[in-house]
Amino acid sequence: QQMRGREGLCYLIVIVLLVLVCVSSSNAQDTVNVQLTNNRYPDNPPISPNFVGFSFEVGSVPYYTGYYAVKQSFIQLLKNLHFTPSSSLPTILRIGGNSVDTTWFNPNNSILTPPGKNSYNITIRDLLSYQRFMQNATSSLATFVLGLNFANNSGSYEWGLNYLAAIQRYLDLNTEVYAIEIGNEPDLFPSHDLRPDNWTFTNYLPEWTRYVQLINNSTNPRYPRPLVQSGTMCCNWHQQYIDNIISLGRTFQRSSCFHYYPLAACNPIYTPTLSQLLSDGPSGQSAVRSFRNMTAASRAAGIPFNIGESNSVACAGTANVSNVYGTTLWGLDYLFNLATIGVNSVQFHGGYGGVYDPISIRPNLEVPDVRPLYYSMYLFSMVTNGSADVMQTQILNTTNSLIKVWSVRQSTDGVKILIIHKGVFRSNGTAVINIQLADNATNYGTFAKYVSMNSSAGVYSTYNISISGLTFDGTQDGAPVGQMRWRTLRVGTNGSIRTPAITPGTVMFLWVPFAQNNSSQAPNSSDSATTSDNNSSNNNGATSISGAASVKDKWIKYFSF
Repeated sequence: QQMRGREGLCYLIVIVLLVLVCVSSSNAQDTVNVQLTNNRYPDNPPISPNFVGFSFEVGSVPYYTGYYAVKQSFIQLLKNLHFTPSSSLPTILRIGGNSVDTTWFNPNNSILTPPGKNSYNITIRDLLSYQRFMQNATSSLATFVLGLNFANNSGSYEWGLNYLAAIQRYLDLNTEVYAIEIGNEPDLFPSHDLRPDNWTFTNYLPEWTRYVQLINNSTNPRYPRPLVQSGTMCCNWHQQYIDNIISLGRTFQRSSCFHYYPLAACNPIYTPTLSQLLSDGPSGQSAVRSFRNMTAASRAAGIPFNIGESNSVACAGTANVSNVYGTTLWGLDYLFNLATIGVNSVQFHGGYGGVYDPISIRPNLEVPDVRPLYYSMYLFSMVTNGSADVMQTQILNTTNSLIKVWSVRQSTDGVKILIIHKGVFRSNGTAVINIQLADNATNYGTFAKYVSMNSSAGVYSTYNISISGLTFDGTQDGAPVGQMRWRTLRVGTNGSIRTPAITPGTVMFLWVPFAQNNSSQAPNSSDSATTSDNNSSNNNGATSISGAASVKDKWIKYFSF
């Protein structure tokens, strides 16, 4: 009986310990302490109003622009990215990809002579599609980057030059075309059987230079500024490109560019995972290391540097990685990382209904299928609001390095803070972020406003994504669906803010207005609502406020739906 008694006591102790462990685990929480600063990243210009754009394979473009009637839903999806009405820089629509080097301008659908690697005939129907689209969208909303075939290396480059001559009949090179590209990823030409195996940058440079001269001769003096966007490489020739092409400056090129994918699915043996995508390297740190010198060289040469083609996984993406909500988290962090080194714009690639498409529109349908990566583009545009400076933030301490905090500053609107909880595979549970503002607290109002983005179906869901009630699920015309509801937090007297607990996978956008743009009441409008966060608290006095009332605020007007 004594033994049974001791056994029973042992069992009871084990049960109690297990309960305590479970309670402890359920109460686990990540904490991040952040100090904001007023320091911009070195030599970094403000974020361009057209920082995010699209890249399409050649044959897929009419799916978006429309063959016989302009697709107004795509125009609306572009308008969604322009939060500031006064923004004069149009979204870049790059027409390129591998298909550029297997297409030619063939208005009569003639048989290709001699035979070559031809997969798509560009006809008058395509050019009319581009023309009608630009007439509807206008050059203030969109501009094209058009790729010319470089695989046809006869020396006269008649395929590309004939196409360029046709482009000039249907589009205004001064207002509707941002740049012309020559080929796509020539550093991979030998592996694609488009050049001999021993073809290198030494062979590429004189061919490319000759092509540029022919383009300039065919467009000047009608087109006084340099037309060509140089680069279009992806994987090799980094330093050669800097030393021999970027260094030529504005007299020879409109802009410079490179392509970047953090992961690849080109080899069937290797399957990328969402966990890999959400790690620190793919979200921008490796890209920053790759392109820091290139952006600096472009800035010294007086030309903008663009990531002309990018996405999560090369070779059309990977299911359950490129087409799920987790990609939204990657996309936001990736865009901010690139902005810190002075990248001018990023074009996310897609077309033909690929897994990684930000949006998909079927050829004969108007209704768009809005995918997770578009939410990254949308929220990034919302936070930067036309133009903003990315400010350096100091992570004082953190229990989860995959919780990212970015801040931007605008002269009239205050400070915007974006918190991205990417630690979905490495989390202690919910997270609280303690933020210390850079300035004297009197520079700001008494409250901050925030919205949160999440997917109710988890990081592996393609849909069910919402920004505090606003979504693109079910949109028929490209416009957002639902009402975005703002919540409020009080700013502590010492300039401190403590966020409510956020779950892994959440993105929180927090806006702290300057005092002159604030009031003692929370913002409200006929189209967006504001409520107080009564469950949050701040050890430094930033408790939530109750009630909501109207405030006339320029910035809120732009963000009301």
